[in-house]
Amino acid sequence: MQLEQALTDTLWPLSEVYGKVVREHQDADFKNVGNLVEDIKKASKIRNALCHGSWHAPDASGKTDLYYFDKKDGKFDTRIDIAWLQQVQAHVVDLICNVINSVTVMGWEFPGTAGPGEPIWSK
Repeated sequence: MQLEQALTDTLWPLSEVYGKVVREHQDADFKNVGNLVEDIKKASKIRNALCHGSWHAPDASGKTDLYYFDKKDGKFDTRIDIAWLQQVQAHVVDLICNVINSVTVMGWEFPGTAGPGEPIWSK
């Protein structure tokens, strides 16, 4: 039940619940879960800026300013171009693979896949 909730929550709370569930699972053998949780939290800040920010037209070099202010850290202050977006995409893929691996290593089938392990919930 806890693992199901951890896989369906929003990103920031997901990272906290996910880390707790993995640490407490009897079959967990995932030594860097703390680092992964922190990486997910950092990614959630970028995700919020990308999804909720005000995008402006790119300049001649192809970079754009993204205007976004969060509740704690203030202004998002990174100029964005295609290379930066590709870097974010690659990092997100890495995070996803690490989460999937941590679930399957415990013997569970990652939801939405036909991968190895026991299904977490039935369809």
